[in-house]
Amino acid sequence: MRATLKVLNAIAQLVTSGVGDIGGITVTSDGKRLVLWRMNTEEQAFISEFDASTRKWKTPRRLTLDANGNMATAWLSDSRTVLFASNRNGTWTLFRQAIDETTADVLVGVHSVYLPWLSADGSQVLYLSQTDPANPSVPISLMRLPVTGGPPQLVLRDIGLAIISAPVCRQPCASLPNSKKTKSFFSPSTPGAESAANS
Repeated sequence: MRATLKVLNAIAQLVTSGVGDIGGITVTSDGKRLVLWRMNTEEQAFISEFDASTRKWKTPRRLTLDANGNMATAWLSDSRTVLFASNRNGTWTLFRQAIDETTADVLVGVHSVYLPWLSADGSQVLYLSQTDPANPSVPISLMRLPVTGGPPQLVLRDIGLAIISAPVCRQPCASLPNSKKTKSFFSPSTPGAESAANS
C-alpha cells in the first residue's frame, strides 16, 4: 500500500509519498516543522521543515535510524526536540531526540510506554504506561514527567484509559469509561486539573 501526505497551505502540497501508512503527524508551535511516522515494517520518525520562501514543506528526512519501531507523537516547546516511543530496548520506552542529533536520550523505560505528548504549558511530558499491554484487564497509568527533570508522577490509573483528541479538549485528553457507559475526559496539564467534561 502506498500512502501520500498532502498539506493545505496556499495550495495543496505533496509532502511525502511511498509504501506504508502515515500517521502521528505533529507540527511545532511555530509552524515551521512537522514530524510523522510511516509504517511499512516498523514505524519510523521523519522530520520535514517549512520553507518560508516557497511556502512549501521540504522532503522529509528520517530522524530515527534504527530498524525498530519508533512512534513520534510530540515536540518539546523548543521546536527542535521530538518525543517518541520506541521498542529498540525490548520494551516500549520514552525517548527524546534533538532534530540535529543521531542518538536519543531515554526519559522513561520502566514499563511499556506509549503516546507521549506535551502539556499545554510545556512543563510536563504526559504518557500512558501499562505493565502488561497484551492484557486489557490490567489498569493503564497516565503519568506526568517534568520537562526539567525529576521522577515520573502518577496522574490516574484505571482500566480502559485512552488518549484521544476530543472537541471538549484543547489538546489531547485522557478518556476514561465509567459505570454509566459514558466517558469522562481529563486534561491533566497541571496538578489538580482533572475532569474537563463528560460525554
